[in-house]
Amino acid sequence: MSTPIEALNAAMTIGNDAIFQVVCGNQRINWLGALMRAIQDDLKTGKGINALELASLGQYLVDDNSYATDIAADLQKKLDEIQDSEGRVYAPQNANPTNRGAHGEGEE
Repeated sequence: MSTPIEALNAAMTIGNDAIFQVVCGNQRINWLGALMRAIQDDLKTGKGINALELASLGQYLVDDNSYATDIAADLQKKLDEIQDSEGRVYAPQNANPTNRGAHGEGEE
């Protein structure tokens, strides 16, 4: 297991990576939604000239997103490396605090 500071840094990195992947996933959903609306509009006109190419683009976006499961597995592996046996990641602790808490009169 790593030091507490290394574990905290790793947890922050994993969290940031996970947030980035969620943002990317939301963007892909927006793209696919717009693409499906474009296909619907193309077919509603009765022409459907672009529907096949638009559907091919949609398939590409879906296929290209398959790496997301690999990323999720990698993030889980990194998280497993910094957790204790109960799944907790602790903030760093100073083993020798010089000024912890309030002191009574005459104490330092």
